[in-house]
Amino acid sequence: MQLRRLKLKTQGTEESSCMESNSETPTSPKPLQEKELFILRNKSVQYKVLEFIGEGNFGKVAKCVNMKTNENTAIKILKDVNDYDDEVEMLEELRTLDPEKNNLVRFMDSFIDDDKSCIALELLDRSLWDLMVQRKKPLTLNEIRPITRQLLVAFNALKGIGILYTDLKLDNVMLVNHQDHLHTHTPLCPGGFHPPPRGGFALWGWRKDCYREKNKFARGVERVKKLFSENHTH
Repeated sequence: MQLRRLKLKTQGTEESSCMESNSETPTSPKPLQEKELFILRNKSVQYKVLEFIGEGNFGKVAKCVNMKTNENTAIKILKDVNDYDDEVEMLEELRTLDPEKNNLVRFMDSFIDDDKSCIALELLDRSLWDLMVQRKKPLTLNEIRPITRQLLVAFNALKGIGILYTDLKLDNVMLVNHQDHLHTHTPLCPGGFHPPPRGGFALWGWRKDCYREKNKFARGVERVKKLFSENHTH
C-alpha cells in the first residue's frame, strides 16, 4: 500500500452527493461575531446556529441543530475559501472507513451557503484537552491505556488507505460519551471501540496540512532505524 498525499487544488460530510452544484467560487466570508446566530442552508437541509464552540486559523466551529432531523451537529465555517475543496476531498477519502470501528469523527455534510464554506461533522462531547482542564490532574495509567489503544486503531485504519495523520494533540482527540468511558474503565471490545451507545475517543482536526508525502515519511523512518541500529551495536 503506497502512502500518498491528497492532491492540492488551491480539512466535514458528503461532498459528492451533498456539495452544492454551483461552481462559483465564494467570496471571502465576512468576520463572524459570537452573537451573530443565523441559519445555514444546504439544498435540502437548514442548520440553525446555536453557539460558536471553537475558533482557529481555519475559521470557526459552530454548534448547530439540523432543523430536519433535530440532530445537533458541529459545522466548520472556513475562513479561507480555497481550503474548502481540499478538505472535502480529503474527508471523502475518509468516508471509506467505518468511523465507529476506527474511532474517527463522522463526516456528515458539506455545502456553500452564500459566502460561507461549511463542513458538517458529528458533534462530539468534548476534547481530551477540555477533560484535562476540568480534572486538574493527570490521567491514570488505566485511563491512558484505552485512549492509546483507540488512537492506534485509528492510525492503523488511516495507514490502510495510505494516509498519515500528523496533527495529534489533545484538542484533536475528542471524547464520546466521556462519562461512561472514563469512569468505568471497562475493557475495550475487539476493534478498539465500545458497543452502542458509542463510547471512547475519536480523531478530529482534518486539514490538508495533516498529511505528508510517503518519501519524506520513509526517509524519517529510515533515519530512526539507523540510529536505533547504531545505538544497539555499540
